[in-house]
Amino acid sequence: MSKAGIINLEKVKKGRQTYENFQKITKNPFETNQKLLKKIIKDNKHTTFGKKYNFDNIKTIQDYQKQVPITTYNDYEKYIELMTQENKTNLITVYEVDHYSESSGTTGHPKMVPLSKIDQKTHSKYSKYRYALLEDKIGLNWIDGKSLAIRDATLETLNSGASFGSLSCKLILENKNILTKRNTSPEEALFYGKDTDIQYIHSRFALMDENITTFSCTFHSFFLEILRYIEDNWKLLVEDIKTGTINKSIKLSKNIRKSLETKIKPQPQRAQYLEKCFKKGFDKPIIPCIWPKAEVLYGIGTGTFKIYSDEIRKRYVGKNFTFYLFGLIASEGYLSLPIDVNSDKFALVPDSVFYEFRDLNDNNYSNCLTIDQLEIGKKYEVIITNCSGFYRYNLQDVIEIVDTYNQTPVMEYCYRLNQSIDLFGEKITESIFRDIISIVTKELNWNITDFSVYPEINSNPFHYTFLFEEWNENNVSIEDIKESLERNLKKYSRDYMLERSKSTLGELEIKFLKENTYNNYIKMKQKELVSASQVKPPHILTTDKQKEFFNENLKN
Repeated sequence: MSKAGIINLEKVKKGRQTYENFQKITKNPFETNQKLLKKIIKDNKHTTFGKKYNFDNIKTIQDYQKQVPITTYNDYEKYIELMTQENKTNLITVYEVDHYSESSGTTGHPKMVPLSKIDQKTHSKYSKYRYALLEDKIGLNWIDGKSLAIRDATLETLNSGASFGSLSCKLILENKNILTKRNTSPEEALFYGKDTDIQYIHSRFALMDENITTFSCTFHSFFLEILRYIEDNWKLLVEDIKTGTINKSIKLSKNIRKSLETKIKPQPQRAQYLEKCFKKGFDKPIIPCIWPKAEVLYGIGTGTFKIYSDEIRKRYVGKNFTFYLFGLIASEGYLSLPIDVNSDKFALVPDSVFYEFRDLNDNNYSNCLTIDQLEIGKKYEVIITNCSGFYRYNLQDVIEIVDTYNQTPVMEYCYRLNQSIDLFGEKITESIFRDIISIVTKELNWNITDFSVYPEINSNPFHYTFLFEEWNENNVSIEDIKESLERNLKKYSRDYMLERSKSTLGELEIKFLKENTYNNYIKMKQKELVSASQVKPPHILTTDKQKEFFNENLKN
C-alpha cells in the first residue's frame, strides 16, 4: 500500500470511532445538547460576559433564554479587540482561544471569530467522519491513492500570539507533515505569494499522477475553476508534462519556479495518454479518462454552490461519481453532517453547539425552540451557543427540517436571511434565484459560469437586473433568456407576478459580463482577506462596491 493509502487507512480507523459515537448521540440529541449548555454556563460563570448576564443564577434553558439576549457579532467586537490586541482572557470564555477564524462580514470587513481549542477538537473530530461514511456506503476502493486537494494555508499572527485566517487553514496546518504524502499539490500550492499561478500548480501536479482517487476543496467552485483551467490550457499542460518543464508564460516567482523544477521530470508516456483523452473532447465527462481510479469529491456543493456542483457532475465526472457534501459548517460551529453520500440532507450535530431555533412564521425571539421541538416541513432560523464565547448567537442561516436520523432532526440548507430581494413584499431569496437559474439554463441548454442579480431602484419603475457570465459558445438569444426568466419568476413568486401585472415592477434587464469576471472578482477579494477559502460568489449584489465592480466588467 502507498504512503497515501496508509495515511487514509488510519483516518478511516479514527473516523469509525466518530461515526459510531454519532450514532449514539443522535438517539437522544436533546439530552446531549442540554448537557453541553449546562457545562458551558457552569464553566463560564466567572467570565466578564457570564457575570454581566448572571450565569451563576441560570439553572434551566428557560432561565438562559430569559437572561441572555439574542446576540450578533457586534456584541462581541469590543471583547475580541481586547483579546486579539492585548491578549486579554476570561472576557467571553474561560476556554483557551489560540485562533481566530476569518469569516466574511456583511460590511466587507472580515470578522475575527474566536475558536477555542475545545471547538478545534470538535472540528477535527468530525472532519474524520467522512472516511467512515464512505467506507459504509461505497467501500474502500478509493483508499490507496492521492487526492487533488485545492487548499491554501495562509495564516497571520496577531499581537496576542494567536493565529488568524480561515478555519480550514488552521486544520490543514495541523496535518502539515503529511500533506504532500497524501495530496498531489506541492507545498508551493499551499504557501504561495501573490505572483503565483496557483491554478497551474494544482493542475500540473494533478495531471502528472494517474492514480488520483479523490478530489477535495472547500467549495465546489474552486474545483470547477481548476477543471475549466485544464480544459482551456490542456495543450500547454500536456507539453510541459512531456518535456518536464514549466512554460515561461506561467506566472511564478524565481524561487517558486526553481523549487518546482526540482519536483518534476519528463513524463512522455503520461503526456501521450493525456493527449488522447483531451483530443476526444469534452462532450462526455472526461475525468474517468484522465483519472480512471477517481471516485470521490469532497466539498461544499449545496446552497450558493449547487450551480457549480451540477456543472461538475454534468460536464466532468458523470452520474456514477460520489459526492461527499459538507454540511452546515460555520466558523462559529460544526453544525451538521451528511447521512449519506450524494445527499444534501444533513443531521444536526448534538455535541458541537447548543441549538435554538426561531420558527420563520414567528417573529418573536422569545419563543425560540430547542432541538427536540422541531417539526418536519418547517423552516427555522439557527441560533447557537458554542465553546468559544458566543452565546445565543444569531447565524442568520435558515434551514428546513426534512426528516429525522435516529431521533435527530435532518436539515436542508435554505438561505441567509439577509440575502434576498424585496422591493414590494415579494422577498425572493437567493435559493429561489438559484433554482430559477438552474431551470432556465436547462430549458435553454445554456452554459453559464455564474450569475448575479440586484434590484435597480434608479429607474421608473423599479426592476431586477441580472448579470451573466457565459461559458463557451452559446446560441441562446437574450429574448429567450428574458422570457424564461420572467415566466419562472412569476411561477415561483406570486408577489412578483402581481407586481409585474400592476407594472409596479418593470421588465427585468439582462447584462452579460466579460470572460473571467467572477474569477477576477475572487482574486480581488482574496487580496482583502488572509485566506482565499472565504471568498464566495455574490449572487445577490448588496453593496455599491459590488455593483460597481460588475458593471465595470460588462461586455460591450
